[in-house]
Parts: sequence; structure tokens; C-alpha cells
Amino acid sequence: MFIAKLMDPIGFFVILITSFFTSKKWIIPISAVTGAIIVETILTANQYNRDWGSGLLIGLFASSVHAYTCYLFIWKYIKNNEKTTPVLDDEQNKSFVVLVDKHLKVMGYKLTSYGAGVALLGMNSGYNEVETASQIALTTMALDINNAGSDIVQLASFVPHAHALLEILRNYKDSGMMHPTQWKNDTNAIFRICTVDKYQKEWVEKILSDPIAGRNRLAFSLIAEE
Repeated sequence: MFIAKLMDPIGFFVILITSFFTSKKWIIPISAVTGAIIVETILTANQYNRDWGSGLLIGLFASSVHAYTCYLFIWKYIKNNEKTTPVLDDEQNKSFVVLVDKHLKVMGYKLTSYGAGVALLGMNSGYNEVETASQIALTTMALDINNAGSDIVQLASFVPHAHALLEILRNYKDSGMMHPTQWKNDTNAIFRICTVDKYQKEWVEKILSDPIAGRNRLAFSLIAEE
């Protein structure tokens, strides 16, 4: 039965998702308990002659293995990415970050130290300075909107900045400085996160779900500082 629990894809998937929430080790027991309870509930609901809790202990053992495995895999991968990020001593990397920050200021943002590291990951992934700045601006706006919560006045205040940002990105695209596909994806996401409706929170959470870009603040709004 323990082997069967280890092979259960539902429990593993639940634990995999919860393991992305934080790099703190306390997520391991939380993920294990959550996965075990969900699987036990699903099995009890589909097996009428089964009492809830009859397989919980074995399920918890299996979920613990899943949780520890997922934690090691996810956060070791992220740390490896951070270690392979080129250092800023290299002139080419410095130049790239400076240009990203320059374009970000046009978009109304100022790069943070963590954002500089993420910018270099963008360079390694084949994005140019404008495309990288666009992604950082999008993620930062999503973070600020998320921090605004349900304050309708604050949420509405992002609309003028979003409209200006959309115009700036259109000019970059028309000038050949931004790939049309990314322009389409980024502008659609900016429109979605700034539209106050029932889908806004879903779009914001989707953008911030990136385990690296959504982990810390990438930039600060220059408009908010005015």
C-alpha cells in the first residue's frame, strides 16, 4: 500500500504545487500533510465502504517522501540558476543591465539589485534589453497591484501608468526593438492586470507565480516616488 501511495500522481501533483510557495524548509511538512489529507479525502469520497483516515498514516509517510523530493528538486534548480547567473564584473553584463535599467526608466521603473540578476537571466534566455525590461515592468506592476489589495482607488491609479506603458511598448515594437509575439503577450497581460474585474486577481497571481521573477521585487515605480 505504501508503494501505491508513492506512485499516486494526484498527491504528488498537489505537493509539487505547494512546494513552489516558499523556499523555507517548513513547507515540507505543510506540503506533506496537505497532500495526504487531500488524497485521503478523494479516496474516501470515491470508495463508499472506506472510512476517512484509514489510510492517512501511510499516506502521510508517502507524502513526506514526495514533499522532500519536490523541495530538493525545485529549490536546488533555482539555486543552480542563481549560481550560473553571470557576475556583474563582466563589461558585457554590466552594459546589458545598464540598458535594461535605462529602458525601465522610460517605462516608469527603476531596477533593483535582485532585478539586475533576473535581467541577466533574461539575457541568457535570448531576450534583448527592451524585452527584458518589459517583463520586469509587467512583473513589478503585478506586484504593486497585488499589494494594493481591494483598494479601488489604488487599483484605479495604475490605469494611467498602464496606458502609458502600452504606448511605450507599441513604439518599441514598431521600431523593431521588441519581438511582436512578446509585445502581444506582455501588452495583453498589462491590460488584464489593470482591468478591475473578476479576472484581475487571477491574472496577477499568474504573473507572480514565476518562482524566480515573482520571488522578490525586481524594480520600484518612479511614478509612485513622485
